[in-house]
Formats: sequence, C-alpha cells, structure tokens
Amino acid sequence: MIDRQLELGLLRKHISRLAETGTGHAVLILGESGVGKSRLAAEAAAEARKRGMIVISVWRLGRGAEPLLPFKEVLASLSVPQYRPDPADVGTR
Repeated sequence: MIDRQLELGLLRKHISRLAETGTGHAVLILGESGVGKSRLAAEAAAEARKRGMIVISVWRLGRGAEPLLPFKEVLASLSVPQYRPDPADVGTR
C-alpha cells in the first residue's frame, strides 16, 4: 500500500472506534481511476472482517449505472434472495 498509509491508518482508527462502540457506519472512498481506491477498500474491509464486522461493498457507481444497482449489490452481498412477484398475483391488489 505505497502512498496510501495515511488513508489506511485513518480507516483503521475508524474501524477500531466502531469495534469499541458496536455501531454501524458507512465510508465512501472517492478518487480518480488508478489511484488505489479498490486496494484501500479491500485492506480496510479485511481489517474490519478480522474484527468480526459485516462489510458491505458497492462498486461501479459511475454514470450510466443501472438504477438501484447499489441496493441490489448490497442485498446480493448479504445473500438476501431477490424478490420476484408471482405473476398470478400481479395486478390483483
């Protein structure tokens, strides 16, 4: 993690505080392509998982993304079955 030690250190401190309080939180990592966002997120996620935390990651939020894609990815990462209405029930309520 060359050139990202400061950011990783800040994330580790944040994870430690969350581990002590037991509260949930979200972190948004933004930056230009190729600056190490994915690696930084993976390192922070691994640290959180080592502490027994549930980590939900959402990627590819650029222009042209499918509507509601982040929510679909969150549900998929939690292994929540996707809701599909029974065609027989559609329009009956």
